[in-house]
Amino acid sequence: RGTAMRLYLAHALSALASAKRCDVFTVPGVGERCGPALFLPAFGKCGTNAIREYTSLHPMIRWPRTPEPWFDPKDVNPLDFVSSENPGVTPQDELVWMVK
Repeated sequence: RGTAMRLYLAHALSALASAKRCDVFTVPGVGERCGPALFLPAFGKCGTNAIREYTSLHPMIRWPRTPEPWFDPKDVNPLDFVSSENPGVTPQDELVWMVK
């Protein structure tokens, strides 16, 4: 079961990275940055830390430095979120970033 899940994740993440499309945000003083490719909802003891650790091994996937940044579109402006949490992913590179 674990091997099948790893293979599924590897295939899904490779497809995600190879077909990169991103919401582009223009961050003042920095330039264009991509929005996250995936938001992974997290609850206690549901395995999201394991998913983060596993996907961190992929060369095209980046995670923000903050392990679980707070994001609620009612409370946080998306531009502010991308400005503070994007790990340097731009529309011109092959990288994607994810948030949990």
